[in-house]
Amino acid sequence: MDYIKWDVRRIPLRARYQIARGQDTPAYPVAPPLQPRRYRAPGRERHPVGDNAYGAMSSQGFPLAARAAASERARFVRQTYGYLALAAVAFAAVEWVLLRIPGIHRLADVMTRGYDWLLTLVAFMVVASLADRWARSGASRAMQCLGFAVYLVAEAVLFVPLLLGVAAAGNASDVLPTAGVLTFLLAAGLTGVVAVTRADFSFLRSALTIGGFLALGLIVAGILIGFNLGLWFALATVVFAAASLLYHTTGVLQTSRTDQPVAAALALVASIALLFWYVVQIVRGERHS
Repeated sequence: MDYIKWDVRRIPLRARYQIARGQDTPAYPVAPPLQPRRYRAPGRERHPVGDNAYGAMSSQGFPLAARAAASERARFVRQTYGYLALAAVAFAAVEWVLLRIPGIHRLADVMTRGYDWLLTLVAFMVVASLADRWARSGASRAMQCLGFAVYLVAEAVLFVPLLLGVAAAGNASDVLPTAGVLTFLLAAGLTGVVAVTRADFSFLRSALTIGGFLALGLIVAGILIGFNLGLWFALATVVFAAASLLYHTTGVLQTSRTDQPVAAALALVASIALLFWYVVQIVRGERHS
């Protein structure tokens, strides 16, 4: 028998011993047939990165950022942060318009009155979920941008009561620039950590899920019972938002599909908006103390 073509690893140990001694091996007259390996094109090898452990290619056929060509990855990152910069300008413009609408103070009072603030948060989460689904869909780029725009408008409306409260305190010219600079520095620093170290922060997903439900539960309890969550909750939420930004920045640089710059930018906007919200509250409380 011709044993040269046998795959030694597939021959039982007893048969190997008999072959080495030149003994007959009637129990194994032929080698177990080799199973044909599934051909995997270059660039499609399995790559367990973050949540996309199914491979370097998504089910839609677009490469993940970590395994895309350098030029394609650079284009994806430029597009993502271009959308992020555009979102910052658009958010400021929409907020400027909203704050100058006649009767906006009455709308803010309705949004924050009693249990109405809870309904406002639920409505925002529904709109945000819908916008995120549009941005992550395989639909046209126009549909993704529509979801992005809807989210920005909803976020701007949610910020109206907070900004009006800061303005009513008479220190908006001090609080908002300070909070804006601090938020920018924190976001830039956290992005730089991921970009320079290439660390994978996708392990934060479980902690963010648990922390998000815990924070939401505390917010709902505060609305229903009527107590102020205070400075420590704001500080804890800043830490939560920072961890969320690390997680989503990992997504931009490693685990996102290269055809989803809009969705990647939306995730970054959500984390930065949450960070800005509680930084404003911390700076505002510090100015009042």
